[in-house]
Amino acid sequence: QLGPSYAEMNRARQLAPGDADILSGFADNVGLIGNIDGGLSLADQAIALDPLNPSPYFARLDVLASGRRFKEAAAYGEELQRKFPQRSAGDLRFADALVLLGRYRDAEAVYAHSPPDFWHRLTGEAILRIRSGDRTGGQQKLQRLQQVYGDAASTQIAEIYAQLGDKERALAALDRAYAVKD
Repeated sequence: QLGPSYAEMNRARQLAPGDADILSGFADNVGLIGNIDGGLSLADQAIALDPLNPSPYFARLDVLASGRRFKEAAAYGEELQRKFPQRSAGDLRFADALVLLGRYRDAEAVYAHSPPDFWHRLTGEAILRIRSGDRTGGQQKLQRLQQVYGDAASTQIAEIYAQLGDKERALAALDRAYAVKD
C-alpha cells in the first residue's frame, strides 16, 4: 500500500495533468517511496511542460538525492545553481549530497545561502561538522536545533544523534518523532 499522500498526489495529477507544480510534487513523492526512475520520469515531464519553472528541476534533484545518487545530485545541483542563480538557497538537498561526498567546504557554502536557523541548514551543518571531525560544533548545531524547534525537529535530532553514534538517543528521538507525528 502506497498510502494516502500518494493517492492524493496521483488524484491531483489526474485532475490537472498539465500542471508542472503538481507533477513536480508527485515526482518528489514517487522518489521518496523508492521509485527513483519513476520520479525522474515525472520530473522530466514537468520540466518539459514548464521549462522556466524551477520547481520541476528541484524535484528532479530531490529524487536523485532520495535515490542516493549523490554524484549525480551534486553535478545536477551545480547545473541548477548556474541555471537559477536567484534560487541559490532553494534546495539544500544539493548541500546534503555534497556532505555525503565529503565536499564539506562546498556544502557549507550552499548551506550559508539559507537563513541561519532554518531546520534543514542546522541539521545539515551539524552532520557536516560531525563528519568532518568537529563533534563539538555538531553538538552546538544540535543544541540550536533543539532550542529553536523542540519536538518539531525530532526526526532531524535523531539523524544528528545517529551521526554522533549515540544509538540510544537517536532511537529515543525517533520514538518522540512518532509520538508527536513529526
